[in-house]
This record gives sequence, structure tokens and C-alpha cells, in this order.
Amino acid sequence: KRGQNEALLNKEEALRERLDRLERDIADISRMEAIERFGEGPHRVEFTLQFLNEQGAFVPGMAKSRTNKFVVELAPLSLMPHSVLHFLEMIDHELWDGNAFVHHVDHVVQAVPTAFRTAESQKQTFVDAGLSELAFQEYHEDYPHDAYTVGFSGRPGGMEFYINTQDNAQIHGPGGQHHHDLHEEGDPCFGKVISGHRVVDRMHQKGVETKREIHIIGIEKAVLLPKGSTSHINPYSPMARYQKNTKLSQHQKAVTDAYCRVLNREANIGGLVASSKKLSDGATVKDIV
Repeated sequence: KRGQNEALLNKEEALRERLDRLERDIADISRMEAIERFGEGPHRVEFTLQFLNEQGAFVPGMAKSRTNKFVVELAPLSLMPHSVLHFLEMIDHELWDGNAFVHHVDHVVQAVPTAFRTAESQKQTFVDAGLSELAFQEYHEDYPHDAYTVGFSGRPGGMEFYINTQDNAQIHGPGGQHHHDLHEEGDPCFGKVISGHRVVDRMHQKGVETKREIHIIGIEKAVLLPKGSTSHINPYSPMARYQKNTKLSQHQKAVTDAYCRVLNREANIGGLVASSKKLSDGATVKDIV
């Protein structure tokens, strides 16, 4: 019986090695696609917001005003390529335009796929674009969840994201999410606010004596800035939009599908063993799919 257990554990370890290999493949493909479509970076995204006034109506910011804008610089592609590409595709497809940020827990401000004017769910638009979730929980120890950094929430992450309003390295890093089955994983941290910190503080209701229990902030627009700029000039993204309706490249889709099919197998040892047999050494992506 001891020999059987050791054999099962060895096969489980072999399967995990295959999964690690697939994650590295996805990261490499994401890095190449991000460079091809959006350049090497640094990539900066500007958010323009609408805040509620005392009467409970959303009010656009004044022209050329910086009181309702903040800029996020995304992580280097060498550290978080899959998460950065995923977010850039969201911005390129204008998926966050018209949705909302919500502040209802003290340590983050959360972006949700809900129209800020109608309160209607916009989740299906992310699903239709093929951008509802990441292929895996990407994380890098050199890019922790410090204050004013940006991370994806959920398991798998990839639709909703949040701005850390304090140092959340312990809460959102590896081992900090005990309510998830794989609590050793960390939330992907993929960007940081580099300008507009006071705007983020306003979203967080910092310094406000009477805080709204649920503070809703409208996302008027989120745009990718020209390289080297910290302020948007034109009303549209400068990037070519020839792939606007393209979900994933054929190669990336094959790798992602293979990865997801492995992860979706039964969690018991029998399922792991069966999967490891199919993921034999030298197998190609086509063989796995």
C-alpha cells in the first residue's frame, strides 16, 4: 500500500510539473502578443470618473480637470505578462467604460461590471469578448499588493479588479485567501496608480466624516495612453483596433484550452493520475487538446 501511495504522489507531482509548464507557455505567448499589439511598455491607462453629488446624481468632471482622473501604470511584461495582456484587452475593447467602482470594504476600491447609471449587470459583455477570467492565478513576488497597486479578484481572477488602499501584501498575497481551495495562490497584482492618488483617496472616502455605506463611482472612460504620456490627449485609444473583435490568437487559445481542461478534471487522485498519463513527456499542445 505504501508503494501505491508513493506512485500516486509521484504521478500527482508529474501532473503539477505539466501544469507549471503550461503556465509558462501561456505567460510567454501573452508577453509576445502584448508586445505585438500594444508595444513593450510601460503601459499606462487613464480612468476618467464621475462622482455622486449631494443630490445623488453623477456629475462629469470639468474639462481639462484632473480632479476626476487617475493613471495606472501596468506591471512590466517580464513579471506579469498574462495579467497585463488580459487587462489591456479589456481596455482595448472598452469593457470598463460605463461601469463602476464600489467602495464598501475599507482596504480596497473594487471595479465591478455593473453600469453605474442603470445598475444593470455587464458581465455578459466580458464573457462575449472572451475576457471574463484569467487562465491561471499569475503572481510574482517582486510585484506585491502595496498601497495603490491594482489586482484581479476571484478564482480564477480576471473580470473584477480592485485598487489596494493600504498595504495588502499579506491579505492578497500567497496564503492570504484562506476561503479559496488553493489558498497558497495569490491574487494577480498587475499595476499601480502613478498619478491621481487624491482621486483614489476620494473614491475611498478618505477623510470623510459621514461615509456612504456603499460608495459608487462611475467609470466614464478608461483609455490606453500614448507611450511616455501620463495624460490622455485624444478621445480614442491610439492603438490599432484591427483585432478589436479577436478574442485570442489560435496558439494562445490552444494552450489556454489545454490548461483549463487539465484543471477541470476531477480533484481526486484518480483524476490526477488519469490526467498525468495523458500529459506524457513530449506531448504537444495539439495532443493534449
